[in-house]
Amino acid sequence: MTRGFANGKQDWLTQKLGNQEFRKAFDRERAVREFQDQLQSVLEQGGLTQKDLAERLGKSGAFISQCMRRGHNLTIATMSELASACGFELHIRLRRHAIDAGAIFSELDCTKGEAKR
Repeated sequence: MTRGFANGKQDWLTQKLGNQEFRKAFDRERAVREFQDQLQSVLEQGGLTQKDLAERLGKSGAFISQCMRRGHNLTIATMSELASACGFELHIRLRRHAIDAGAIFSELDCTKGEAKR
């Protein structure tokens, strides 16, 4: 990845975050993504699969897969249920908007255009 590419993407995102509607959608997606990433880490660290999680919840594997899919809008109740099934509590915190998007692009594999997991 070239440094210029990442900087250009970061500049584009910083500019887009000035739009209130874009910012709302970005913040919502970022919060869900952070939860999904944390949940995936908990599953991996505990040696659990999505199928194991589904069985613990009495849900289908398709339900868990849908919850882990990028772009899926999770409710607080669903996030709490998923966390609890893994032995965790869901905690929500507020933080001020950053002036820019932070290091969101540091996770991107720009050769494939996909986020690393």
